[in-house]
Amino acid sequence: MSIQHITAIGLRLLAIITLFHVVRHLIWISVMVYSNDPQTLQQFMYGVAGILILLVVGLGCWFLPMSTARLIVKPAWDKQVQPFNPMSLLRVLVIFIGLVCFLHALLAASNYLFSWMLTDPSIEIVNLDQMKASYLSTAWQLVLGLVLMNKSHWISQALLNINRAESPDQAD
Repeated sequence: MSIQHITAIGLRLLAIITLFHVVRHLIWISVMVYSNDPQTLQQFMYGVAGILILLVVGLGCWFLPMSTARLIVKPAWDKQVQPFNPMSLLRVLVIFIGLVCFLHALLAASNYLFSWMLTDPSIEIVNLDQMKASYLSTAWQLVLGLVLMNKSHWISQALLNINRAESPDQAD
């Protein structure tokens, strides 16, 4: 099994998680539909837009895992994963950590967008600084996930260099 195939399996697992979040948002939307409030039409439309973003990401990861894996894993790095090859295993782990980090940030961003669009504009926001910090940390998490996925080869090589045994002249 190659690194690309393992990444595709991870993408399918992340698609399942994303689709669970779509169901959670659908529950919020159904509550809005049954409230019969005339002002909720705009909020309903924003909620549907948030759901569509998650749905596109989830379905894209489910139906196009190999195409997405080819975008993440460069062809030069796509080798057969061997049972005792630490570089391949470490590269796969770094890619998975990056995917999980990116998906978590994407879901948090969609939740922020969803709640921001559903909040009444006349309500004064109490914890504005805390909200800004949450948005900034989510943006950094998105960047970190992308960096981990795109620089997985370099990161795993650096981790292997840290783990190498000391040379004989540096020993006690």
